[in-house]
Amino acid sequence: MSAIVRIVKTRFALILLSIAHGSVDFYVNLLQALAPAMAVHLDVPLGGIVALVGIGQFATNVVQPLAGLIMGRRNLSWIVWAGAALSVLPAFMGWVSGFWPLAALILIGAVGTGIFHPEGLLAAHDASGEEAHFGVPLFMAGGFFLSAVAAPVGIQWVERLGFKSMAVLAIPGLLIACSLLGAHRKRKREHPSIVVRPRSRRVARIEAGRLSFWPIFAMAACFSIATGLFFAILTSHYELKFGSEARAWAGWVILAMGGVGSLSSFFWGYVCRKKGYFAAVFLTMLAAAPLFFLLANAGSPAMGLAIAFPLSLIAPGALYPTSVNLSRNSAGLTQSLRAGLMVGGTWGAAAVVTVAVGVLIDRGVDTTYLVAVSACACLLAGLIAGGYELALRKQRTGA
Repeated sequence: MSAIVRIVKTRFALILLSIAHGSVDFYVNLLQALAPAMAVHLDVPLGGIVALVGIGQFATNVVQPLAGLIMGRRNLSWIVWAGAALSVLPAFMGWVSGFWPLAALILIGAVGTGIFHPEGLLAAHDASGEEAHFGVPLFMAGGFFLSAVAAPVGIQWVERLGFKSMAVLAIPGLLIACSLLGAHRKRKREHPSIVVRPRSRRVARIEAGRLSFWPIFAMAACFSIATGLFFAILTSHYELKFGSEARAWAGWVILAMGGVGSLSSFFWGYVCRKKGYFAAVFLTMLAAAPLFFLLANAGSPAMGLAIAFPLSLIAPGALYPTSVNLSRNSAGLTQSLRAGLMVGGTWGAAAVVTVAVGVLIDRGVDTTYLVAVSACACLLAGLIAGGYELALRKQRTGA
């Protein structure tokens, strides 16, 4: 017990940042789980709400690289708690009376989410010290897990208590934002090289400058598209395919993907550190692609949940934290801009795809095909990783 207390004390800032990340992502993902219910509540087309989910994500991810660019020259510690406070606004969506007021609420909350992520990520890296291979996945896992929790919590809350009472959910987020006021520290400027892969029986420390930022970014974008699109439309897919009673099943599928996936990210962080990042991505994404396709074509909600558990072990979201960690010291751009692009550019790509999917839903396209886009994104990530792994091996052979 004393060892646990000691770890909590020494890693309090990291733990708090991870919880704050989860809080921020919880609120930003409420609408996507509640899209069918909100469409009925406001009497607007379902595709319009799905498109609004994508627009909100896009706004978040435009703000993130801009915030990263500004923070390249300044340590704006107030951004972390201010962003966390603004992000709670979607909890008040039950108080709006039309589509455009809802859009304004979602977009303002999206700005808060956008300004939190780059500085929060860098602060988590600093709080991790030499254990960034653990600390960064912990920070990312906080967001991944609680964003998945938003689905079952939001669905059950609205079905039992209604949309207006959901404002109560803003209280934990505001308390967490207040806690960040005294816990956030100015970040460092320099960071150690990252352990990339072994050589013989020894683990070699390869200088980060030898890793290009852009292939890492491309794979992370595929991870984000696969994960973001799946989370954004699964509830709508289940309702359209199985009826409104399937909403709760969709929430449990998303929770399984996020909960188990966030835990497996620690395992993949260790594997990537010891065995090589690109080889791990190649193998896992080629295995994940057919499982996404099977889940999209599941004959019942229960079958979808059964498929979700093995898929969550190799889900793209589980590999995403390691890509963020590698990008911190990769070659090209400033560290703040890289952080902004990794959390802004990659999820911005997912947002664009989600907006397009919202339009396609209103045009009558079967959501089975749209969910299957996640499988295609996994396949593309695997192919990129395989190509880069071959290039690295040729470089080592020629060296």
